[in-house]
Amino acid sequence: MEACKEPVLTVSSNKPETEVLRIPVDCKLESLYESDHCPAPVKNALKGMISWHQRNETTVSKALRHSTNFSEFKACLTVMDVDLTPADSVLEIPLNQRFVHFSDVRGTPDSDPIVACYAGVETSQKKITNLAVILTGIQRQEFTKLPVTDLIGKGLNADTIQHFCDQIPNMIEPQNNYLGSSDYRRAMAVLTTKRALTACMEELNNA
Repeated sequence: MEACKEPVLTVSSNKPETEVLRIPVDCKLESLYESDHCPAPVKNALKGMISWHQRNETTVSKALRHSTNFSEFKACLTVMDVDLTPADSVLEIPLNQRFVHFSDVRGTPDSDPIVACYAGVETSQKKITNLAVILTGIQRQEFTKLPVTDLIGKGLNADTIQHFCDQIPNMIEPQNNYLGSSDYRRAMAVLTTKRALTACMEELNNA
């Protein structure tokens, strides 16, 4: 019997309170995209820069190995605390472990993102215990992971977010190309990060 190549919703063996979407690495991206359990940030990443044809032709494994074309997808998985090199041929996406949000800017609604931010936050008693903030479209590598150590243990509030965003221009060295200057990308990095973290804060406050 052929092994299942569809995403399967299950429960984490380590954290019974956490639902996990288990995805065989030979699953097509389109199967993940069409899954009823595909998280909204992942769905956004799969439609942002990846065409319907690419999703139907590309497996999860191939996307993870590709150096540039699937940077949005990999950035999103990384902020969700997903191991991008699974040992047992199954990718596991925890669904209710982190508050995860994204924001991007585009030349037109249908064009690829020029700059995007993915943010994932875990909290305990309203304090940040784990945090990942990743930008795409800033430098030539796949994505840019911002240093967030100073935020661990702090509350996620408007002042914390603003203080962090004020430091971003000094954290990055954006590229110049026809889609946007380095100054534009630096400004959009601040804007998208603030939007993504604010959305995480609002979800936390409403939890």
